[in-house]
Amino acid sequence: MACKALGLTVALVAMAPGSSSASPAPAVAASATMTVRVFEQGGVPRHSLDSAAQEAQTIFNRVGLEVSWTLCVGAKHPAACDRQIGADELVVRIVAGPAPAADGSVAMGYALVAPGSRHASLATVYFDLVQSTARSALVDPSRLLGRAIAHEIGHLLLNTSQHAGDGLMRAVWSQSEMRRERSRDWRFDDQEATIMKASLMALDEPR
Repeated sequence: MACKALGLTVALVAMAPGSSSASPAPAVAASATMTVRVFEQGGVPRHSLDSAAQEAQTIFNRVGLEVSWTLCVGAKHPAACDRQIGADELVVRIVAGPAPAADGSVAMGYALVAPGSRHASLATVYFDLVQSTARSALVDPSRLLGRAIAHEIGHLLLNTSQHAGDGLMRAVWSQSEMRRERSRDWRFDDQEATIMKASLMALDEPR
């Protein structure tokens, strides 16, 4: 998704070669685990990244999705960070963002998806733009970062550029929504959870 701050809203748009809605998936096990490697190149303090990962973890846990995180931060990062990316891993890059567009909008991140094929595995989030959006909305930047990460991973596992009408995968997050902390604004729905679990199971299948 590309998150765009537009006045009092944050618009979330996935980037894809083509547009397609997520296909219904068969029922899968009550829980599933994903492996996510996070590469930090945007100046995120370790404590902020830990808090963001916890926020994203909480969102996924609510729908029976576990996350195994490898946080690749600083010179003393885990040895796993230097290994080849596994076929069953998802990757999130946190980097500095581009300059605002002429209309004043800013992209907070994006996920390239490929509807109709095996899902993609790389998402990008712009930490400095998450920070500026959080300051404007008067919300915790680490929590907003975690929600943006979860939204991006959601696009990867749903493998669609489409957005929901409400919940975490909705297209627009207004500042008032971010401030009022209504729990249903930051959840995946049951259908999204089922599709994501099926997508995780497919990670173990041959390409």
